[in-house]
Parts: sequence; C-alpha cells; structure tokens
Amino acid sequence: MLNTLLEQRKYFDEKLNNFLQIKNEEERYNQAVNLVIHEDKAEFAYRSGLVRGKIIGLGLEEFTTDIVDGMNQTCSRVLVSDLTSWNSVECFQKISRANNDALMKFGLDYVDKWVMYNNLFKE
Repeated sequence: MLNTLLEQRKYFDEKLNNFLQIKNEEERYNQAVNLVIHEDKAEFAYRSGLVRGKIIGLGLEEFTTDIVDGMNQTCSRVLVSDLTSWNSVECFQKISRANNDALMKFGLDYVDKWVMYNNLFKE
C-alpha cells in the first residue's frame, strides 16, 4: 500500500514540476494550487480507504460509523483549514503531506485503540 502512496506523490511532483514552464506567474500559481488541492483530496481518499480497510479487516464493519465519527471529531481539532496561511504552494504541499502522514498513522492507531477500549469495557 505504501508504494501506491509513493507513486501517487511522484506523479503529483512531476505534474507540479511541469508548471515551472508556464511563463505567466499567476496562471502557474493557480494551476499549482489546484494541483495541490487535488493531491490533498487524493491523499484523503487513500488514507480513508486504508483506515476503512483496516476496520473491515478486523471484522468491525458494524462499528465503522462510530469509529470514523470519533476519529473525525478528534482530528477536526488539529486540522489545517486553508491554503492562505502558507508562504508558497510547495510549502503547502510539504505541510499537507506531513499532515496526511500523521493523520494516516493516527487513523490506524485510533482503530487499534478503539478495539482495545471496546474489549476492555465490554459488558
């Protein structure tokens, strides 16, 4: 699975490098921003699929909504909200990737903790 994410990032890096050839600075910036937003959405889809796959793999399909809702409530306290606070598209891309890596690890750990607490407090 990790190879898929690395290939995806390689693809977006190549596309972003292609934008360096665009002479018009505003057009180059707008296309780069659009690309990084699409990359962020693709990483979210990857991360979401990975976590949901783990939930299914552990036989917890009936609890998917509870697990995902709890995870999202916790994550919403720390997520970066927009692009405007960063200096450049490249800076946003690096921070977005770091956030996605952290959130992917968090999501997988959250499922493990959910199982642990669910078993601990089972009636």
